[in-house]
Formats: sequence, structure tokens, C-alpha cells
Amino acid sequence: MKALWRGKIGKHRIAIFYSSPQAKDLQIISRELAAKRLVPLVDSTWTLEDASTALARVASHHAHGKVVITP
Repeated sequence: MKALWRGKIGKHRIAIFYSSPQAKDLQIISRELAAKRLVPLVDSTWTLEDASTALARVASHHAHGKVVITP
């Protein structure tokens, strides 16, 4: 797992990572999520029925984080 960028915005520390799907990397990510040291930035969550609205949100370039579609 490698950090692409690290910085600070206001009082929030920000880091962007990329990882190949290896068990070791997934264990690190899982441990950090469980300890709440890694918090994903989610803009909004949509049902599958509202997927077109979710995609419009992404296309608008106004999403501040990931747009999640759930079943």
C-alpha cells in the first residue's frame, strides 16, 4: 500500500492511498477502519433504484467524497 498524497485541510489530516488487493494490505485497511483511524469520505448513499440519481451526482462534479450505491 502506498500513499499518493498526504496533507492537512483545516484540522483534518487527509491521505490518498492506492493498494493492490493483497491480503496483507486488506488486513491493514480493516484494522485501521476498525480503530477509526481511517475514515472513508462518503458524499452520499443511494439505493439501486436511485442509481441514475447517484450517477447524476457524480457527473455534476459536486460530490465531496464517494457516492455509494447499495442493493
